[in-house]
Amino acid sequence: PGTVHELSKEFDEEAQGHAKIQLALNYQQGDLISTEDSGLFGMLFVFAENSKQLGLKAQSAIQSFWVAGSFQTNQKALFELLDHPW
Repeated sequence: PGTVHELSKEFDEEAQGHAKIQLALNYQQGDLISTEDSGLFGMLFVFAENSKQLGLKAQSAIQSFWVAGSFQTNQKALFELLDHPW
């Protein structure tokens, strides 16, 4: 629970070749996240021709998205998961 103090995304949700990035947010700057809410801040959708391009686009989008508030996110864990060499 907490308040979204600042919110920024530095990427364009546009198609680049066959790659496309979409960000669907459930909250905006100034919104209060209640303990009764689902906890789902938003969803990132990445479409690409292959898994390598998908991983790179997703990492770039996660790095370009910035949120500040009195709550925790799993943004770093998602980036590290995508960065794993498997």
